[in-house]
Amino acid sequence: FTSTSSNTLSGAMMLDGGTLRVQKLGGNAFACPVFIGAAKLQLAGINQLPDDKTVTITNPAGIVDLGAFTDTIDTLVMNGGTVTGTAASRLTLDTLDVKANAAPAVIAAPMVNTAGGDGELRVADGAAVSDLRFDAAVYGTGFEKTGAGRADFMTNIPLDGLDRLSVKAGSALVFANCRFTDVVLSGGLLGGNSGTVGAISAQPGGVLSPGASPGVLIGGTAVLNGAVTVRMELNGTEAATGYDQYTSGSPLTLGGAVLQLSAGFDPAPGAKFMIVRNVSGAPVSGTFANLPEGRHTSLPGGKIFRISYSGGDGDDVELTRVEAGAPDIVSLDMTPGGEKHPTENLATVTAQGLPGVSYQLESSPDLDSWTPGETRMADLDSGLVVFEKYEAKGTPRLFLRVRLP
Repeated sequence: FTSTSSNTLSGAMMLDGGTLRVQKLGGNAFACPVFIGAAKLQLAGINQLPDDKTVTITNPAGIVDLGAFTDTIDTLVMNGGTVTGTAASRLTLDTLDVKANAAPAVIAAPMVNTAGGDGELRVADGAAVSDLRFDAAVYGTGFEKTGAGRADFMTNIPLDGLDRLSVKAGSALVFANCRFTDVVLSGGLLGGNSGTVGAISAQPGGVLSPGASPGVLIGGTAVLNGAVTVRMELNGTEAATGYDQYTSGSPLTLGGAVLQLSAGFDPAPGAKFMIVRNVSGAPVSGTFANLPEGRHTSLPGGKIFRISYSGGDGDDVELTRVEAGAPDIVSLDMTPGGEKHPTENLATVTAQGLPGVSYQLESSPDLDSWTPGETRMADLDSGLVVFEKYEAKGTPRLFLRVRLP
């Protein structure tokens, strides 16, 4: 379909099959919303789409082909589908709205946010692992990632590309060299494997989760705070393939960020995990929350790790698997339950464990079957942990012990 007249299509345009090739000389073949089903809209000139309207891909088989041309719209709505073009093409928009779908929406043509502010990547969480995939570079001053879905950046973003990505909700994963794009953690999750981003800041915070089960994420200057959770998966003993690692290429400030560990295996005592590889040339500033140098942290199954901020070649953050037995019980007191528990006695158990490690109280009537009770963390300075358990008066026998959960 080629128009050489001054006519512009108004009303609404629904393309539900085949290919529509659009080339209106002078631009703006459409002055109306455009809907694309299982079909292709192929642009053969610049500025064919409506600058202030919405283009909607209603079917995962739908395609918008920019060719080598540039165009501007207000909003692109994608129910799956693909936007494609050459490296010379550009699609400028305010909002990319990705709906929940079984297949990811794919942007395979360079995309730009409208000048003068941040664009929005509104991504719903569908059945696909990745809900939105960028197979081409992103440009402009900034985009805000909103919605519960996941957006994957698969292609390098050059020096003149996207300046800033604010992750407000859901997740953004980086699998390419995007080192000129700064990231703001403002409620969402930043991850990715073998990817590089620019400076990372927390405003107020979010989740930093290197890898993609597992993997390595490389960042520039990073300033974290207590509102940030740093997630690390330990599924093997080799960085990138076995466990997550964050590589700091510029100064890193931990700022009391919360370290959240998970382990898919039981490491041998002495196994080391360099969760932060520091190549900035400057020491890591600050510590994780409640984890100063040499402090211990634990995971279910009795897995205990000691942290050091001078591991590796002297300035890396490293976890070492340590072996520890059950803590020693230093006192056991039995007193009446008081006014609130008149028919019960109160057992108070104090045990000496490792500072910062979580322990669990167990009880038994016969030393054969044990019932798990509450879990508490040992005092961060003394290592003492105190449990309280109410038991009915007249209970014939009660045995208590403290174990690693």
